[in-house]
Amino acid sequence: MKRVILIFLFLLLLAAGAVGYWQFGLPGQKESSEPEPVMSQYLQVPPLVVPVIEEGVAVEQIQLQVELELAGSSSLDEAKEKMPQLVDAMLSQLHGLMAYRQIREESNELPFLKKRLQVAIEDSFDDGELRDVLIKEISRRPLGTGIVD
Repeated sequence: MKRVILIFLFLLLLAAGAVGYWQFGLPGQKESSEPEPVMSQYLQVPPLVVPVIEEGVAVEQIQLQVELELAGSSSLDEAKEKMPQLVDAMLSQLHGLMAYRQIREESNELPFLKKRLQVAIEDSFDDGELRDVLIKEISRRPLGTGIVD
């Protein structure tokens, strides 16, 4: 009888260990199915100033304050090195867009501008490094006619 009880306790202990392993895994073992999320880093872009030209005369000046949301500090360092190219790509895109009156005068232009800026610079980054382009501020300043009497 003692032998049967000992075998029963041994099997019960073995079953409990198997259930514990199945439920919790080995100590220190992580599930690698999901990668650890990388904290976002933010990079301030110098102010982007774009003149609006109509019929050869600058009539308005638009200034954008843009921030880039990047994945990790390695992306941040890489973006700092590429800043002149990034600013050039964004300014080129903005100069082209501001030539269209519809873009300048619509009140819901920000999502479109944001998407176009992101498309303009995303080729400079590896996949997943550029998370978002954030337009923090946009200001418009009308200019004089430029005609002097």
